[in-house]
Amino acid sequence: MVVCNVYRLLKSGNSFIKDGMRLERSNIAIPRGYVEEKNHDWELNGLWHEKDEEATEIYYEQGKLKRENRAKAEKVAGQLRDTLTKVLEQGSVSTKKEVIEDDSEELETLKAEYLEKFGKKAHHLWKVDKLKEKLQ
Repeated sequence: MVVCNVYRLLKSGNSFIKDGMRLERSNIAIPRGYVEEKNHDWELNGLWHEKDEEATEIYYEQGKLKRENRAKAEKVAGQLRDTLTKVLEQGSVSTKKEVIEDDSEELETLKAEYLEKFGKKAHHLWKVDKLKEKLQ
């Protein structure tokens, strides 16, 4: 890729001349092969692509910086994702075990009370809150 300015040329008879070129587009990135091909036939196609080497260097430097920044961002995102996954796995496993143990003991006690009070088993889908409500 090269950064170049594209000029429209003046027509003189059956061909074009570079005298009095008019700027059509500026600072655009175009494949180098295309520019060379078009400049080779400038007298027939009426366009001249003027390469700007300094702007081309800047273009490549900016592209390199973008790629480096993208790679850094992906690395940080991956590390953050791994850390959050570990934290969530540790937190959810320990919390779930505690909640299940606490709820299961209380639930069994409430089911036994319900059986004593009403002479029948509590519904299998009822949780602690529902059983407390029924027992009041």
